[in-house]
Amino acid sequence: MSPLVLILTALASPADPAELLEEARHRALRGDYEGTRIVLAEALRVPGDHHLQARYLDALAWEYDGDLTRALQLYDEMLQDWPEDLSADDVLFRRAETLGRLGRFREADRQLRALDGERPASDQLKIDLLHGIWHLEAGKQRRGLNEVTVALADVEPDQAPWHQAQARLALIRVLVDSARPIPMRGSDRKKQRRLTSRTAFVRAAEDQLSAMIPLDATPHTLDGLLLVGAAYMDFGQAMRDEPELRRLNPLERTYYRSELNKRIEVVWIKGGLFFDRGLQYAASTGWQGPQVEELDAAHTDSQERIESL
Repeated sequence: MSPLVLILTALASPADPAELLEEARHRALRGDYEGTRIVLAEALRVPGDHHLQARYLDALAWEYDGDLTRALQLYDEMLQDWPEDLSADDVLFRRAETLGRLGRFREADRQLRALDGERPASDQLKIDLLHGIWHLEAGKQRRGLNEVTVALADVEPDQAPWHQAQARLALIRVLVDSARPIPMRGSDRKKQRRLTSRTAFVRAAEDQLSAMIPLDATPHTLDGLLLVGAAYMDFGQAMRDEPELRRLNPLERTYYRSELNKRIEVVWIKGGLFFDRGLQYAASTGWQGPQVEELDAAHTDSQERIESL
């Protein structure tokens, strides 16, 4: 039977809502959010009691795809239509996360506080981590770091793994942002102190990434690989931008630059390995999100920089 006949046969067959929802989840897990929405649109054309679940997954796909305004609108529309005898906590929780990602932290916090009753330990962990993440993103680093560190202490990998990964990604951003402005200039003593400080920040970010990988939160892991790889690339560039030493004669300067380039190459090779690792990880999981293109571009750029030395 030809592919065209198979397609026409599939289109002519009655759509099974359960199968469509399962296919939508499968696509979402691969980062194919557009495909997720296409499948859900088909599911919503079929009458049945699956519509609330399909609408929830549709809003989720917009949220994870980065269109937070659209996702918030869809969550609000769902809440307007929500049955009185059914808990809306899942939708309220997602709405709170969306508000937080939009930077509307006070509204997000109020939304979390509006959730009904006592919560399981895993749900409370999510809330504690979100508060810490929001404080970090709001510039309240000391408070955010304390909240995230306390929440992550002694947790098991299967306890809210997605939010654990999200929190570690937030820590990576803080560490990378702290490393980036440290210049590689000044006296030999100052440069050594700055080198030590910048190295500590980048390695701490790498440690957070190592703790994130077993959590199987693919998009967060890929974002972390991008950030840590970029941190090494920025580190090498800061070394390359170091001012020339005036006291050196031409021969000494040539030798010094040659030795410095060797050190830069080591740093840039390490950065490129994170991008390569990200591409392999994405391929192994079948991930189709935007991180794949970003990793590919970053890997190409790292190779070009190394070749330019």
